[in-house]
Amino acid sequence: MRGRAGPKWSGVKRLPLIQPQTSRRAFLTSTAVGALAIVPLAALACSKKLVCTDVSKLKADEQQARSAVGYKEPTPEPAKRCDNCAAYTPAAADQCGACSDVKGPIHPAGFCNIWRQKG
Repeated sequence: MRGRAGPKWSGVKRLPLIQPQTSRRAFLTSTAVGALAIVPLAALACSKKLVCTDVSKLKADEQQARSAVGYKEPTPEPAKRCDNCAAYTPAAADQCGACSDVKGPIHPAGFCNIWRQKG
């Protein structure tokens, strides 16, 4: 006898294919929590370390002069940073500054051997 083809699980309850609707409050709460979790990750990804060592635009003698004064970043002496030197000219927060004695980009936390206290 040919009968109905199918599983022999007559007592098994089937799960509905449609999920219950989420309330507006639950949706907004989960969305806000998700957004708050993304903000620190985005800030971390967008922040970049300031590097002021590109001297490719300097002439050979300017590069030699920069090396001769021992410019380096970061400073090996925390009390002697470019941002508290008399010759340093600051730039925007995310850009390299300038120096009246050393050519090229200057890091605020850099150092050289001709550092002098800002007066």
